[in-house]
Amino acid sequence: MRFKVFRREFLNLIDFDFSEELIDFDCFSTQKTTENGRPDLVISTQTLEIYIEIKVWNTILTNNQPEGYLKELERIDKNEKLLVLLTPKNYKYLKVYNERKKLFNSKIRTQTIFWSDIIEKLTTRKYGKGILC
Repeated sequence: MRFKVFRREFLNLIDFDFSEELIDFDCFSTQKTTENGRPDLVISTQTLEIYIEIKVWNTILTNNQPEGYLKELERIDKNEKLLVLLTPKNYKYLKVYNERKKLFNSKIRTQTIFWSDIIEKLTTRKYGKGILC
C-alpha cells in the first residue's frame, strides 16, 4: 500500500466511493488486534473502518471468522464500515465463510475480492508509456 498506484488500484476494487476520503499509506495497518479477532489489513480514517481478511487456497477460518470482525465493526462509531475477504476464487472455505456470514445476519456491508481481480487490474491498466506488471 506504500505505492500510490497500487493503493489506488486496490481501493478501486473495494465497493466504496473513496472520493470524499483521503486514503494514504498511514491509513493502513496490519494485524490490528481487537477484542474479536485480528484482521490482516485495516483501512481506518475518521469516518471509515474497513477490515480486510486475506486468505489463500487452504488457509483455515478461525472459529470467529467472520462473526468476530462483524461484531467488532458493529461496535465502532464510524459512518462507514465494511468487511472485505480477499481470497482466490477456489478458496477451500469460501462456502463456509459465506454461510457463517449469512447466519450472523449483520448490518455491516461485506464484500469478497478475488486475487485474480487484483492481478487483472494491475496487468491490464496502462500507466504512461507502459503497462504496470
